[in-house]
Amino acid sequence: MSVIALGAYEFTPRDQVKNFHGNILVNFCWDRHVLITAPFAVALPPAMTLREAITTRVVPSIAFHPDAAKIDWNAVQWEKDHKPWQPDLDKSLAENNVGHKDYIVFITPGLNGLNGVGL
Repeated sequence: MSVIALGAYEFTPRDQVKNFHGNILVNFCWDRHVLITAPFAVALPPAMTLREAITTRVVPSIAFHPDAAKIDWNAVQWEKDHKPWQPDLDKSLAENNVGHKDYIVFITPGLNGLNGVGL
């Protein structure tokens, strides 16, 4: 959030990578599914595969949504930092060039949210 301060406003950000004990903070967003807090941040080890991050962290976070069980993760379209992205699910986050505070959107063709209205 932007701040307009009347005076000097100097501080050390607390979300620096050094404060995550070797993990990186990755932001995930499920396109057309705003019923999910979007984006949601997850602290992950860079050596974890993207597939493991999805199955152990992302899927449990979205499991309550009726569309979640219908996702074909091999057909998902991806964006990283607002650009098309083709990750290898079986490579690590580091190998997929996922860094601290990156923004990853997964798009699930044919799944358009609750009652098809983007919720």
